[in-house]
Amino acid sequence: MQTPKSRVYVLLDSESRVLRLEGEYSLPADLTGWTKIDEGFGDRFSLAQSHYLDKPLYDGAVLRYKLVDGKVIERTAEEIEADKAKLPKPVIPKTNAELESENAKLKQQISALADQQSFYEDCIAEMAQVVYA
Repeated sequence: MQTPKSRVYVLLDSESRVLRLEGEYSLPADLTGWTKIDEGFGDRFSLAQSHYLDKPLYDGAVLRYKLVDGKVIERTAEEIEADKAKLPKPVIPKTNAELESENAKLKQQISALADQQSFYEDCIAEMAQVVYA
């Protein structure tokens, strides 16, 4: 009895970049939208996630491979760099010194508002004395 060949499928995005690559052991039950790219024997095909490609599927947060004429090929450095340039820039949190400065400013504003509130209360009290005298 001959062992059946293991199949390798890829899931692509709208630009034919490889989002996922699965071998026989990890194939999803529903292969709708997936493209069969290869079949064969051994771990390269059965465990395609970790054995089929020479490098990881992602280069940081960017897809490394694309499908061209039924073959998975590595994207050019220019394509990868263009995708990296489109990634959102990280937000750099404020330093402790900046936060301390902002905190001191807010404390001053709160103090000024409290003083202003006290002034308004005194004005109202004086007006009430004049009106109701």
